[in-house]
Amino acid sequence: MFNTFPTPENFSVAMQIPARVLALDAPAPIARAFATRALAQSGLRGASVGVILGDNYFDAYALARVARAAQRDPATILARIELSRAFTCYQLHHRIATLNDTHLNRWRALYVTGLLDPFYDESVEYAEAAHLLQETLARLKHIAARGVPVLVTLSPSKLKTRAGLAQLAAQNVEAYWRIESPPIATQTEMTFARLKGTAHGTNAPDLDATHSRI
Repeated sequence: MFNTFPTPENFSVAMQIPARVLALDAPAPIARAFATRALAQSGLRGASVGVILGDNYFDAYALARVARAAQRDPATILARIELSRAFTCYQLHHRIATLNDTHLNRWRALYVTGLLDPFYDESVEYAEAAHLLQETLARLKHIAARGVPVLVTLSPSKLKTRAGLAQLAAQNVEAYWRIESPPIATQTEMTFARLKGTAHGTNAPDLDATHSRI
């Protein structure tokens, strides 16, 4: 567990260390901003990465702005991202369970954003959701142990009946950050907004034309 307050650069450095599963537990806007910035840093280093969306959120425009601020071609950065979406906990479990050597040998890191979102679905029994999550986390640890660092983002559930899932996730990662203070979250959002505001140029390239899919 890390005791220092996380920054996107912390994540960027940590993701270069193999055999780690890192988690950021934060309100969705903050988790997304950190993940986007860390993902941009990976792209700027020339790394190909896998991204699995549990929250169906991918901000290609923010990535493009970061690329332009660094005087890099956004299309080149986005082309290094292999993107996949999962809309249910069963789909997310299956996507991660079936990642093969072709994927893992190509990637320098794996990002799973909104990991817990599909598991918050109350139509799935809690015991079933917890079991699938446990297997998913075990698979992510196995992937990290093979030398592909993993970053997951977790957003708190509004349902008390699902609160235990976040605790389960926290117990099964090598590094864990939690942000829950509104003042800190606001400062983080403002920092990321200022970063995006430094970029120049026209609209970002079309998302589907500039990234790959798993």
